[in-house]
Amino acid sequence: MAAVTVPMPAANSEASPTPASGDLPWTAAEKRLNSFVRAVALVERMGNGLGTLAFTWATVVVLGGFSTDLRQDFWYATAIVFLEAFRVFSRESRSDDQLLFKTTGGVRLKRVVLGSGVLYYLNAVIVVVCFSNALVIITNHYFPLGPNKTLALAALLALVSKLEFSTYIEGLSSSGRNIFATVFFRCIPIVALVLLAVGIVYLGDLKPANALLPLMPLFASWIVYNLLVLSLQNHEQKFVLVTKMLCTVIFPLWVAISLVVAFKTLGLLILLSTALLGNIQIPVAIARIVLSSMRLFKVNGHHKASSNEHLIPALKIFYIMVFLQGISYIMACMLETAFSFWFRRLLAKGCGLGGEPEMKSINLYYEHAYDKCMQDGILSQEDLKLVRFAVDSLSSNSRAQNLAAVRILYSLLKKTEITRNSTGLLVSEVTTSKNSVGTLISMLGWTEPEDEGIRLFAAEVIAKMAGNLRIVGIPGTVQMVSSLLDNDARASEVCINMEVPGYLSPSRIQALPVQVTGNNVLSTPKKFLQCMKNLISIPKEDEEFWMAKDSFPSQALEILEKLAHDLDNCAEISRATGLFAKIIGFMSYTIDTTNIPGTQKQLWTTSSLKLIIKLASTNGEIGMVLRQKISEQPFLLSNLAEILEDSCSNQYQLELVMGILAKLAVDMEARREIGSFQVFVTMLVNAFVGRDQPPSTRKVAGEALSMLSMGNARNFSAILEAIGPNFIDLKDMLMYEEYIYVTASLLQNVCALSQEKLSQLGSSKHLSSFLPVVFTKMMNRELKGKKLEALISLASQICKVFPQCFAQELESSQYNGLADIIQNLVATLNSSKKPSLEYPRMRRVIVEMTICILESCPRYATIFREKGMMEALSMVERTPSKVEKYRVFSGHVGVVTEGGLPLLTLVARAKELVASATPSP
Repeated sequence: MAAVTVPMPAANSEASPTPASGDLPWTAAEKRLNSFVRAVALVERMGNGLGTLAFTWATVVVLGGFSTDLRQDFWYATAIVFLEAFRVFSRESRSDDQLLFKTTGGVRLKRVVLGSGVLYYLNAVIVVVCFSNALVIITNHYFPLGPNKTLALAALLALVSKLEFSTYIEGLSSSGRNIFATVFFRCIPIVALVLLAVGIVYLGDLKPANALLPLMPLFASWIVYNLLVLSLQNHEQKFVLVTKMLCTVIFPLWVAISLVVAFKTLGLLILLSTALLGNIQIPVAIARIVLSSMRLFKVNGHHKASSNEHLIPALKIFYIMVFLQGISYIMACMLETAFSFWFRRLLAKGCGLGGEPEMKSINLYYEHAYDKCMQDGILSQEDLKLVRFAVDSLSSNSRAQNLAAVRILYSLLKKTEITRNSTGLLVSEVTTSKNSVGTLISMLGWTEPEDEGIRLFAAEVIAKMAGNLRIVGIPGTVQMVSSLLDNDARASEVCINMEVPGYLSPSRIQALPVQVTGNNVLSTPKKFLQCMKNLISIPKEDEEFWMAKDSFPSQALEILEKLAHDLDNCAEISRATGLFAKIIGFMSYTIDTTNIPGTQKQLWTTSSLKLIIKLASTNGEIGMVLRQKISEQPFLLSNLAEILEDSCSNQYQLELVMGILAKLAVDMEARREIGSFQVFVTMLVNAFVGRDQPPSTRKVAGEALSMLSMGNARNFSAILEAIGPNFIDLKDMLMYEEYIYVTASLLQNVCALSQEKLSQLGSSKHLSSFLPVVFTKMMNRELKGKKLEALISLASQICKVFPQCFAQELESSQYNGLADIIQNLVATLNSSKKPSLEYPRMRRVIVEMTICILESCPRYATIFREKGMMEALSMVERTPSKVEKYRVFSGHVGVVTEGGLPLLTLVARAKELVASATPSP
């Protein structure tokens, strides 16, 4: 089981909403749907109970006790008993029950739109009309039905509903991929109508005019439809939209009225079997009602002469129970048909599921909840939860169940983010299920075309939860995520075929109609129809979201970035083979991205940069390994240089590149390789000294320059040459709090150059002018930590390079705060008994500063003694630390060693100078 970290609210904060509290967006709708399911299940279970009681009553009491006296009632009772037995035995198989008697499948409604929807509807109706009339003509011609014609038609209704003509027609329509299939599909109605007309003329003994008259409305509807499809191709989008919406209402009504007028009762039965009936629950329930009512009111007349006084009451009780059973089933079907759609739609809205494909997910949950109520009872204490259903469905062998599960989980996780509810608690509920996270991760490796939709949503779900996951206990996780980076742009088109909600490929987004406003003729009907549509529609997914995330690489990069929050996860990432090469490959604009828009390329570049800087910022030994693996990639620096030079790169991408350079530059070899790219130094210097750059950019550029200049003379020279006449501007940057550390760090590294080199570059005269600013900042007692460390180090480095300038500044009449500086140095040294990992050089730079001051002006030794420097130095001498052997730490691991004299040697020299008897000025 995957480990998960769940953020808990603070003790004094307001209670966060939890799934149990009912505050989540879908909880109320979920409870309403569950209550409705229990109500429908109660009605059906009542019918089942009546059926079982009637079956027992018939077999034990009626057939067992009065078999010789029943006469015709014997056959009616036997038929009813066989119907009930058929229902009981079918309940033993879930698939048989759903196919034959399940209430939730008793009625199905077809949603028809102009396009393949109307064509499917017309073809299905016409084919069923022809088949049904052919059966009626044949039976009337060769096997006259006589008085049992009504029962025969009812049997015909049940037969047609189970032959699933509509399913075959619908499948044929969806499989039409070429011109031949399309033409064949469109010609089905004409062929069927012609054959039916011929059959009516030759077998029905009717005149051709009378035979063709009932078929003319259907033939006309087919002609009008095809003319509309051809004519609308050249009209404006707005007119086409309104026409489609009107035809969605007109065509089904026209076909329904034509059927009833032309074929009367048979037409109505055909309409029901084509559009409404999903199984034989309603026909069998009608049969129960008809059979029981036919005998219920004739029992007294048929059995007056019977000597058994209990026969008539027994038969009445039996027929009443059968009658009520049929009524119960019809009530359950009608209740389910009339209201389940609205409850399911409300739950879909609450979950943020958009579009018809997502309704299939809610329908599966609805079926699951209904099955649980039928199996466990309506009073079962087990909670029906959408999240639990989704988690359990992950392990299903059905692809439909798997797709529904990941769709639901993605929508719920996204909904909690939008409403700012506790995503952590929802993630916890998912991960507490055995193997649920492992199953989701394994779905990332499902590369078959029919599994692309499942894979897409599984990646999105993992991306939502990755920030709370630890993958140590799930082997192969990084490899599965890495496999997402292998997909190309074709994955987007596959996702369309898998009915990804709201997803539009870039080509389809460009083809979206432009919304036009105006007071033209079509405005009013369109507004009315749009209002009606909004009443029952589900909100669509954000198309821009899917456009920006229309590839598996985007998801993989996001997952890896979020997983990098944990050191153990980073260790797993560092061991992945070939992963870093794939990630860095997405930084380049030159990769093969045919048919991928520029926004997608920008997203890939930004995501890969964010991931690399996240990994490069990892602390500890794992961070060292990650930085080494990143630095070893041959195309890393060239890709980063390409981004810096590209005019299309945005400011955020430039800052990410500079941040990556700063993180990698902690390694000496990496500093050398980065410095060999002149573009890096130039771009970093321009960003650092550029007054038009935002503070965040200048800060990260200064950090990168500071790291590059550390212990590398070649980089020193390149940076100074790039700064050139702008060197004096660095003094102004020391004035600003946000730039003190990076500027002082860069300058102290620059001071490591020889005085001759600085003089050649014209920087020596400017550098000495920095001392007043540095001393002023050092007197600020509020300045602490690494900023103060950098300023003290800068002052001591200036003293080493320009001792005369340093001494002159100390002697200058313009400056009288030396005692305050010394006091601040002693206080800081006393408070640094235990060196800090954030600024490990604090004690060293204070000792170096003491040495510089006393070597330049020995007379100040008395002030140092008076301020307690001797005792502070003795404390440093007694408490050496390995921390001070490093200049930079990554977590608890030193990554840049200290190159100067040992600290104890410096302390001895400082004590010697402080103890000197030179009088103070």
